[in-house]
Amino acid sequence: MADSEETQRGFLFAVARMYFSAFLALAFAHIKGGAILKANWHHDALAYELDLIAKGKSKRLVIAMPPRNLKSTIVTVAWVTFMLGVDPTLNFVCLSYSDDLATDFAGGTSSSFRTRGCVAAPPATSRPRPAADV
Repeated sequence: MADSEETQRGFLFAVARMYFSAFLALAFAHIKGGAILKANWHHDALAYELDLIAKGKSKRLVIAMPPRNLKSTIVTVAWVTFMLGVDPTLNFVCLSYSDDLATDFAGGTSSSFRTRGCVAAPPATSRPRPAADV
């Protein structure tokens, strides 16, 4: 890979580590098996609200969107992956009407971290997790 391509890729990854909407655009292909995100205003609105939660400016969010609008993928896979990259000491609980669906979402998050070169593995994830208090 040429130096300029490496620099450009590094820049894109740096932006994606700071802004969830950029992270979502880059990580979506991995999460959805190569599919390209056809972003729309509601994806940006959801990303904005999730950023407010991440910054502590909001504590609650109700997401009312029709089925098949990526709300589950964006929140339970992409945002959780992003947040764990920012702070690996965070804990998330994934609840669903179906054990299989919850397992799929959790698997999507963990596979994002295992993928070589994936933007979903920011440097913060290399820090060891603190031991759990027993």
